[in-house]
This record gives sequence, C-alpha cells and structure tokens, in this order.
Amino acid sequence: LEPGKGWDAPGDATRVASAGDGVTLNGTKRYVLWGHAADLLVVSAYSEEGELSLVTVDPSLKGVSIERLPTMDLTRPQAAVTFSDVQLGADAILASGDAARDALAKALNFAEVALACEQVGAAEACLEMSVEYAKTRKQFGKAIGAFQAIKHKCANMMLYVESARSAAYFAAWAAAQSVDDELPEAAAVAQAYCSDALFRCASDNIQIHGGIGITWECDAQLFFKRAKASETLLAPASVHRERVLEMVLNR
Repeated sequence: LEPGKGWDAPGDATRVASAGDGVTLNGTKRYVLWGHAADLLVVSAYSEEGELSLVTVDPSLKGVSIERLPTMDLTRPQAAVTFSDVQLGADAILASGDAARDALAKALNFAEVALACEQVGAAEACLEMSVEYAKTRKQFGKAIGAFQAIKHKCANMMLYVESARSAAYFAAWAAAQSVDDELPEAAAVAQAYCSDALFRCASDNIQIHGGIGITWECDAQLFFKRAKASETLLAPASVHRERVLEMVLNR
C-alpha cells in the first residue's frame, strides 16, 4: 500500500528507473507487516514506461528508511518504508510486466487464504473461550451459560465458525492444488466471510465476558484487536464482495 491509496486502488507512485548498470528506487510503502524486522523486501514499483515490476531490496541499503507505525494490534507490528534514490543492481528486478502482475495477484490470493485460515482459528478460539467462561462464571446462583441469551450468542458463534471453516477450506484447497481458475473467487469469498465471522465472534466473546473482556488481563481483548486489524489488512470485506460480484458477472 501507498499513502492515500487502498487495496482496491493499488499505489503507482513508487518508481524504479534505469541508472547506469542498475536501477534506482523511489517511493513509500505503508503498513508493511514486520517491516522493521525484515531481512529482505519485495517491492512493487512502476518503470518510466508505466510497467509494473517486482523489486528485491535489502533494508540495510543507503536510502532505505523504516518507521515502525503505531497499531491497534500490538502483536502484529507494521512499518512505513521509504526509498530515496536507492541504488540497486539490475538483478534486483524479479519480474516485470505480465509476469509481475500475475505473480503479485497470486501472492495476494495466497495471503488472503492464509489470513482467512488464521481468522477461522481465532474465531474458534473465541468460541471456546466463551463456552468455558459461560460454564464457570456464576450469576444469580447459576452458571451464565444456563441463560438463553448466552446460549444464543454461543450458538451463533458456532455457526459463524463452521461456515467460515468451510469457506477457508475450499480456498485452501484451491491454493494447494493450484486451481488458478477457482483461487481468486474462492480467496475473495473466504476473506469476505471469515473477516466478518472473526469480528462477530470476537465481539460476542467480549460481551459474554462482560467488563473483564476489555481488560488487558483477559485474552478476549487481544482477539478483538486482531479481528479489527485483520478486517482491513487485505481490504475490507465489502471490497472482496465487490470482487466476487465482478467475477460472477464476468463469467
């Protein structure tokens, strides 16, 4: 991502230009996961001719500036990386043109599948936490799990978890089997549903735990922060739904 751009409008301000026997790289990328700790960066950039390229960059090179960003989810740090006339060899160009576009699209699909699988696991963990707490927390002389309102929340969470798992499994199958005609749509469906499922489960987990759910002593707040941060990590669910709609209409 680049400043002022979203996942639905890829940034094109980062530029790679020929310079003698090599190339120079200029631009800024934001929200780079673990960017401050990376040993190697793969950067999307455009040439003077407007051709997309994928460029490998050693973060220790002169002209590379990395700033760790404040984040809601403290367990998944992000960084802003600025490139100012970074000198690179010609072999730093991994791919250009159609090859670069195809590789970038497939990498994003794989990332969407991986994130969806993580969201399923986190949603299931929220369900397990809620059920366990509902069995042990007592109010009015009985476990709160005996109350219908709590039962309904747990039942809804289980529905979200099982539906999300099915979506993620299919997307993971398409990725593992290299079913390229199925992967983009399956990844978009999984990301759209699993993102919503985790957020709803994390929210209900907070509600079931009551006031303790938002304290740092309880892990419920960690899942809620991860759910909220993951909502926008590879574009909001609404963007993925739009993608699914376009693919269905263009069949």
